[in-house]
Amino acid sequence: MLNRITIAGRLTRDPELKQTTSGTLFTKITLAVERNYKDKDNNKITDFISAQMWKKQAEYMCVYFNKGDMVIVDGSLKNERWQDDKGEKRDNWIIEVEHIYGISTTGNGATAGKQESMFQTPSAPPPTQTGDSLPQGFVVTDSNADDDDLPF
Repeated sequence: MLNRITIAGRLTRDPELKQTTSGTLFTKITLAVERNYKDKDNNKITDFISAQMWKKQAEYMCVYFNKGDMVIVDGSLKNERWQDDKGEKRDNWIIEVEHIYGISTTGNGATAGKQESMFQTPSAPPPTQTGDSLPQGFVVTDSNADDDDLPF
């Protein structure tokens, strides 16, 4: 069996570092992803896709990326199912991120003015509570994307 998904889109809000009750760091993000076609009224169609990452990867995401930044996430698709207060069954699809790649920045994010962080992983990792190394596959490049095309 294969469960692999790769999505490219823009962050809809600044990532926020959170902690589980056991102390594990994580962040959840939402990516705005445009489809390759338009609706009957010639409007762009945008999907909003949730993703989450853990530990060092979550810390790095929160330090170096902001709302509007273009990223590629790669990981596995997970279905979360639960029952709401009314007893109705609910489910949500979320990407469990294994790798994240920065494509561009909006110029107003944490990477603005830090030319070295736009081309390689910074030499000093963000503050951390554990001795883990930075996540594999972190690549940040600049594509000079046009911010007027943001879907939000």
